Amino acid sequence: MNNFFKVSWTIILLLLISHNSFPQNNKPNTDWLFVYYMPYDNNLSKFGEEIIKMISDNVKSENVIVSIQAEFADKKGMFRYLITNNGITYSTINNEYSASINTYKEYITWVKDTVNYNKLAVIFLDHGGKLDEICLDEKPIKHFLMIDDIKSALESVFGKKAIDLLFLQVCTKGVIEALYEFKDTAKYTLCSQIELGAPNYYYPGLFTAFSNSAISTGYEAADLIVKNERNNMYNSLTLVDNTKFDNLFSLFSDLVNQIKNINISSNSLLTEKYYGELYWDVISILENIPNSESGRKLIEYIKNELILFHKITPRTFIREAMSKHSGLSISAEKNDKYNRLKFYELLKPVRDSVR
Repeated sequence: MNNFFKVSWTIILLLLISHNSFPQNNKPNTDWLFVYYMPYDNNLSKFGEEIIKMISDNVKSENVIVSIQAEFADKKGMFRYLITNNGITYSTINNEYSASINTYKEYITWVKDTVNYNKLAVIFLDHGGKLDEICLDEKPIKHFLMIDDIKSALESVFGKKAIDLLFLQVCTKGVIEALYEFKDTAKYTLCSQIELGAPNYYYPGLFTAFSNSAISTGYEAADLIVKNERNNMYNSLTLVDNTKFDNLFSLFSDLVNQIKNINISSNSLLTEKYYGELYWDVISILENIPNSESGRKLIEYIKNELILFHKITPRTFIREAMSKHSGLSISAEKNDKYNRLKFYELLKPVRDSVR
């Protein structure tokens, strides 16, 4: 009997260690590391456990490891997960401020120090907010992460262009002024021009794929995400080549220098509204600039160089509406607080031309 209890408590202790602590000495090695940030201290909280289960049930290969830091609508702090083909470990973080850039930077620093990897995907799940915001934390104070702060944190921890795929799994961040901020963080960015669904269901297909084939690029990973997503979870998803943004800036600079005394009717533009702000489809703006060679060059460049794919849901009634969209927007808002965003400041004459 005494020996039985000794064995039983040893097993229990081992289980507690495996589920509540991270490897301290031997860093796991993997080909791909996926870094998820899930600040669900809002109405998305109910989806958190389902997402974590979909991921943990389907990481079955040493070729991929997933980390997740999540906050839910409670007062229990945050949870940090490391998911490998050997199981899931977790710890609690005594912090309720998931929309603090210091919190996010601490998390990705921990990830960098904990796992050896060859390729890196970084994903943000949550609400989109205004032009410069992602990831809503509602309590103890309502706050978002700022995209320029995130950009600085990613470059500081991982280095420039060190991320193979950045996925902004939030609503309405397929907007050029926001995407430009991330151009030096990642090779590719996957984004949604308008609203996304939740919880999304691409996780099993994506992570099972690492057991069946070699995934070499962020482009391939993005393609797998879209191919494995349910039709009712997205309207459209756009993948952009971040190496093309510097030239895009130059082409828009040429256009801005040519725009003088022109009026664009707002009624002729494809317009979307999210979180109290307006967005115009970028191609619909350019098509309404009369007799502009720079505008024509920009349309060709955006369609053939910047956008690698724009995939629209197969749902018929959505597809018909989204087929008019290019996959990317620009902000229609006139607000000096956004002047710190370089592309926003550049596009002031374009916004002023719309009546």
